[in-house]
Amino acid sequence: MSTSKIKTISSIPLAKFENYIKKIRFPNYKGIEPNSVLTLDFPFTVIVGTNGCGKTSILQALYGCPHGKSTSEHWFSTTLDPIIESTDGPPRFIYEYQPKGLKRSIEAIKTWRKREGNPDYWEPARPRIADNMERFPENLNANEQLHASKDRWNQVKKDVTYISFKAKLSAFDKYMNFGFLTKTKTIKTKQDFIRRRTAILDKAFKSIDLDVSFNSRKSTRKFEIDSSTLAICSNILGKNYAKAVLIEHDFFNNSGISIKFTNGNGNYSEAVAGSGEVVIFDIVHTIKNAPPQSLILLDEPEVSLHPGAQLELRNFIFEEIIKHKHQVVITTHSPSFVQD
Repeated sequence: MSTSKIKTISSIPLAKFENYIKKIRFPNYKGIEPNSVLTLDFPFTVIVGTNGCGKTSILQALYGCPHGKSTSEHWFSTTLDPIIESTDGPPRFIYEYQPKGLKRSIEAIKTWRKREGNPDYWEPARPRIADNMERFPENLNANEQLHASKDRWNQVKKDVTYISFKAKLSAFDKYMNFGFLTKTKTIKTKQDFIRRRTAILDKAFKSIDLDVSFNSRKSTRKFEIDSSTLAICSNILGKNYAKAVLIEHDFFNNSGISIKFTNGNGNYSEAVAGSGEVVIFDIVHTIKNAPPQSLILLDEPEVSLHPGAQLELRNFIFEEIIKHKHQVVITTHSPSFVQD
């Protein structure tokens, strides 16, 4: 099944993928070897390598490529780890893409600048000849002018979905592993706290509207997982889910999600579910609802998933690429994602 999907993706011309990012290079960026180049010649790109070699850093750069997005959401200067401009110039990355409606590829650059009031400003810049970028044309035709601004090419316009699986924890796991307990006469342990707050969460699951609150705590989003997503998650996890309801809330003193599952064994929440169950439902829903032609960046999707589930997740991603022409880039330590 996987090989047939790979062949199907291979048969789709890259021109069908709007504003496809073909290449990204790093003259001076974080800890990546200067002038490294990553060629993205297939809509499903897997980045593998040793710990600390820069896999996640590449995803963060790709996240910052599109118009309106900034790498500073993930990499920013601190006293402990300051970003500095070296003798080779400021941190920067350059990427190549073919704008929709233009018959040739262009290169755009984003450069880190320290500005007053914003120490982590990544700005589009003019072509940098020292980095072997082409000089900006003096005379642009009418079509080229649609993709340019004064003395530089426009940044790529593309929706981005960035998911770090390492950070995917349910509201229950966030509190039990990292939450702070304020002891009272009636709440002496984290278990006491969870027992008290799950009574509120249970009301939220049973309520028709988002009208359940506790002091300043409340639910902000609630929906039942659709049947298509249920079937996909059942296939990935090897279970038969009849129903799942997701709530985003801060009842446990942190913003997170809780899911109430229903299958042949009855009802249960993420507190007794496998961590992979919560992750898969959240991720499948997110990817299924990504706008067509999105750039989807996944950091270590193998976390909490057994190899069989990893392969089925990959098959799902292949199907979404075929249907919606997404460009997907992942980092991984798992052989499952590079199989075939």
